Amino acid sequence: MPRKVMDVSHLAALGWKAQTRLQDGLKAAYDWYAANAERKRTAAT
Repeated sequence: MPRKVMDVSHLAALGWKAQTRLQDGLKAAYDWYAANAERKRTAAT
């Protein structure tokens, strides 16, 4: 199966730049999910 890799070179050529490092974004998403998982679980029932 071929791998898919994000290529942002076209966006970068237009002046786009990521505002959040990947590692920081993953940590923020994990922290949010950990803090809100119970609320989501109880809302589904």
